[in-house]
Amino acid sequence: MLPVVPLAAQEPADSVQRALDEVTVEAARQYVTPEKAVYIPEEKQKKASSDAVALLARMSIPSLRVNALQQTVSTAAGQDVKIFIDFLPATSDDITGMRMKDVRRVEVLDYPDDPRFHGAEHVVNFIMQKYEYGGYAKVYNQLFTTFSDLVERPRANAKFSYRRMTYDLVVGGDVCHGNQLSQEEHSTFLFPGLTPSEEITRDQMPDGDGRLRYHSAYTTFRAVYNADKMQIANSVGFNYTRQPHFDTFSRTSFAGIGLPSEQTASLMQRLWRTLEWNGDYYFALPHNFTLTVNPIVNYSYSERNSTYTVANLPSIENFATSKSTAARLNTRLNRKVNDRITLWADISGSFSRNSVEYAGTSPGKVTLDHSFFGPGVGVSLRLPSFYASADAGYAMEWSDTGQSEDTPCYPYVHLSANYTFSQKLSVGLFTQFASNTPDAADRSPVMQQQNEFMWNCGNPYLTSSRHFTFQAWGNWMPSNLFQMSGYVTYYHLFDNCRQIYRPEIAPDGRPMMLSSKVNSGDYNSASAGVNFTLKLLKNSLQISGGPSLNHYSLTGVGSSLKRTYLTGGAQASYYLGSFNFIAYYYAPSKSLGAVSGAEEWNSANYAIGAGWANNDWSVQLYGTQLLSKNHVSSRTDLSTPYYIYRYALENGNNTPTLYLTVSYTVGFGKKVQRGNEVDAVSAGSDGILQ
Repeated sequence: MLPVVPLAAQEPADSVQRALDEVTVEAARQYVTPEKAVYIPEEKQKKASSDAVALLARMSIPSLRVNALQQTVSTAAGQDVKIFIDFLPATSDDITGMRMKDVRRVEVLDYPDDPRFHGAEHVVNFIMQKYEYGGYAKVYNQLFTTFSDLVERPRANAKFSYRRMTYDLVVGGDVCHGNQLSQEEHSTFLFPGLTPSEEITRDQMPDGDGRLRYHSAYTTFRAVYNADKMQIANSVGFNYTRQPHFDTFSRTSFAGIGLPSEQTASLMQRLWRTLEWNGDYYFALPHNFTLTVNPIVNYSYSERNSTYTVANLPSIENFATSKSTAARLNTRLNRKVNDRITLWADISGSFSRNSVEYAGTSPGKVTLDHSFFGPGVGVSLRLPSFYASADAGYAMEWSDTGQSEDTPCYPYVHLSANYTFSQKLSVGLFTQFASNTPDAADRSPVMQQQNEFMWNCGNPYLTSSRHFTFQAWGNWMPSNLFQMSGYVTYYHLFDNCRQIYRPEIAPDGRPMMLSSKVNSGDYNSASAGVNFTLKLLKNSLQISGGPSLNHYSLTGVGSSLKRTYLTGGAQASYYLGSFNFIAYYYAPSKSLGAVSGAEEWNSANYAIGAGWANNDWSVQLYGTQLLSKNHVSSRTDLSTPYYIYRYALENGNNTPTLYLTVSYTVGFGKKVQRGNEVDAVSAGSDGILQ
């Protein structure tokens, strides 16, 4: 932390004595360098925060978009941000298990060349207080309820450090009992030549509350060895998640075909079991070389059983099991040539296999293999006010669905630069040319029936799509009382992967609409926005927010589309002794799906909250969507030549909800060695066709 420096006026040389008031210069709590922006949180912000994301929300960093309740962090332009703690990757339990009073500063980096960030494009790195030895324990629980739903997220972290070793253990789980789950669908199917009508409409309206039930349990253990020239971290974790109910009940009516209005039910059960080992190794070698190695091995087993029932009609049943094995290895060798130039070479490789077996209405079996190998080289240049990095490589992929093989090979190029006019003003830019690879399930040849007319099928001949990205941004920090950032982005996707719908005849002779994906046309998106932070009343009141403008265009199969949307948000925080208060509002947002071509709408998001905290205890109470009467949280509108779709979802996100978060932290030993806590292993991915 920068010191507060008192400047005393010197006395004049003559004999006249004049007392001058002491002048105090307040140290800057934020500054920029060519490589990063640094922020020093205030003590009241740390005390009022129960976890790391909550601290970021209260700091109101203009270049970040943070939602503490949903635990999301992105850039102001919407790109993902990776969180690190003392240069180690942070996970959700790192975030909730952090001891807030140990946070010394927060660094925000865009496209860093430090190999410990594993190539992450946008990074928030928490720098923590270092101690000799000791440990701490933290218990954390969050409850939220809509008065008919209840979700609980308890977890406990423990850390112990002795000499060069640090050990972390986390146990936790999630429990959900949800009843506010419903969806409204309106579909129009066009079948040329079908009699008596070429047009069939299907309307599905909620008929009673749905059910969402799930529970999970996890544990993770990690050991870290720290030395002057190396850091070796290994973690192993297990996750078990069971979802016995994801059920919706509706009344479905039809027009244009001789089917009566009937009650329908969509029932789904899911299960995940995941075991993962993760290594993170850093070595400082002779002659200014450094080496990082990051191996990951993951095994996952999952089940998905769904039943769609219509009164007086046969049920549509889909039972799927997936066994997935994945391994990945990332390595990077850096060479610091001098104080200005750094060179590096990296190699990344991965392999995954998804074995999926389907039973029920549409039985089948498929094994999906995917391999990746990508060598690359890069260089960075550091000057007193300028930083730039460039890297290039060649990516080679191999995918096998059992019916076809795809071996896309493509170059990629990244270029970033930052210029600092002073510690208060900086600008930067980034360009990229790379490729998007289809998911394994998108290339699965298995057909799955979804309802009376809709079937899904992967496309084994789907290929990768190239894309170009450009971003520019600026940060202005004239004082502790005001900061501002702005950005512009452009994204172009070539030979886009598009969802299409075409009329076919089902195996039973009835008309069906077959959904699959093909490469067709281009997708463009552009955005611009500004954000500000203003502090008043001796920093007790903090206001932040700003608008953003987004433009989308889509070509290819179907009609060409262009859409422009304006959105924005604002937040206010107030501190009064040990108490804190917060309120925020984010306007409804819209977007145009690159794959689906559908217009997506999400409801406004707003909340008020209050809390009390000291150095060990933190209690926070939030109320969200308290004035909401229409509980629809998202809408989807899609128009294609043969299929028109309108969808509205109620899942509790736009329902009045209370959040209660309580945490307690206790330290032990002489001093606490602070790093980052380990996380639960997430439920693994699978290749099951959705």
